[in-house]
Amino acid sequence: MTGGTMSLVAEERALAARLRRLRKSAGLSQEEVAAAMGQVRSVVSAIENGRRKVSGSEVRRLARIYEVDAGWLLTGEDPGGGGPLAKAVRQLSLEEVRELVRYAEFLAAKVVKAGEQHEDSDQPRG
Repeated sequence: MTGGTMSLVAEERALAARLRRLRKSAGLSQEEVAAAMGQVRSVVSAIENGRRKVSGSEVRRLARIYEVDAGWLLTGEDPGGGGPLAKAVRQLSLEEVRELVRYAEFLAAKVVKAGEQHEDSDQPRG
């Protein structure tokens, strides 16, 4: 990171990872997302693997598909300063926030482990 901002390559990787996580969390296949975008599966695969940049219209389309804010999709930051989760967290005690963070870390590790086990399932066979 330079000057407090993420490099372009790091931002593109983060976007690809967010898109992959969102698709898997939604229980959608790459084919289903591609159909909703009016694209072919290989386009979704290339985007999720960071081999293809995403156009502005595709970001908006993907945000609608996953029901997330396009700004968040691009940056990973909540542009509104807080959705329902952020509002709920502000009402917690410090100890409750720490417990929530531990649980979030547990869930993230679980997702990473599951992703590693199934990473090849979305790769084209060659």
